[in-house]
Amino acid sequence: MSSDLKAQDTTNMASSTTNGETSTRDINKVHNDIVKELYKDHHPVLTSIFKKYEEVSGKGRETLLYGVCGVVALYLILGSAAQFLCNMIGFAYPCYKSIQAVKTTEKEDDTRWLMYWCVFGWFSCIDFFADSMFGWFPLYYLLKTIFLLYLALPFTDGSIYFYKRFAEPLYEKIHAFCEKKAE
Repeated sequence: MSSDLKAQDTTNMASSTTNGETSTRDINKVHNDIVKELYKDHHPVLTSIFKKYEEVSGKGRETLLYGVCGVVALYLILGSAAQFLCNMIGFAYPCYKSIQAVKTTEKEDDTRWLMYWCVFGWFSCIDFFADSMFGWFPLYYLLKTIFLLYLALPFTDGSIYFYKRFAEPLYEKIHAFCEKKAE
């Protein structure tokens, strides 16, 4: 594991809060991070779409993104295929980034996405039961999607936090138990 990922403390990976509440500063930081990423030219097709939108509407890219997010959020609450859309959001981008990571020589991106898939798999096992209990709850798929995005997006470090906080300690306990039984 890279020194950057090892050095991160789980207490520093979670969003800073005051008395358990997210501050306006935290929201502004997320907004600024999103805007900074939106104005990078990651993909020519997306850049072309954003530039055309800006020319036609006279508004920034973030307006389009927030509008699309609003429509997706409404669909996740009211739509008939909300479960499918939620799972695709939690799968498509991480899968794309994982394939991209495999093609690089850097180990850090591989480690980051392995952590994501460990947490995603762990969450999927729990979600199997939660889905049958809470699937009728209208906000369930919206909240699940937000959680999956928190895990996947690089500026949140959500998967690293959950990996270090839950998956790794669980692995250590299971590994110690197996080692003890093998003796």
